[in-house]
Amino acid sequence: MSYNDGTDQNAAANLARSSSVAVVFASDNYRHEEADSASLNLPDNQDALISAVAAANPRTIVVLNDNSAILMPWLNQVAGVFEGFHDGQVWGKAVAALLFGDANPSGHLPVTFPTSLSAVPANTQAQWPAQP
Repeated sequence: MSYNDGTDQNAAANLARSSSVAVVFASDNYRHEEADSASLNLPDNQDALISAVAAANPRTIVVLNDNSAILMPWLNQVAGVFEGFHDGQVWGKAVAALLFGDANPSGHLPVTFPTSLSAVPANTQAQWPAQP
């Protein structure tokens, strides 16, 4: 098992290329909690990191740690996505159990993940003219 912190996309992609499976952990850093968000994208260029790793290794799994639905422009490039939402103190053990097949990743999501922002009702100022 090898680790890369993702700050260098090329290094992360090179490591993924030489690995049997790549796992990318991504987070919105809880930026949506108790506030409206101007974007459904992951911050800090994480979408580009996921795309680079997935291009290098088609057996890429993304583990999300976020508070709400996000856009996943890379969804068709990855082998799977685990959604963590609000994680707790044993989240790491739960994710490991899922990744190693010790637990069944079944369930229903409490939200709908849009394929693009245009699929979201009231996504423009004309559709939802509330003042910020």
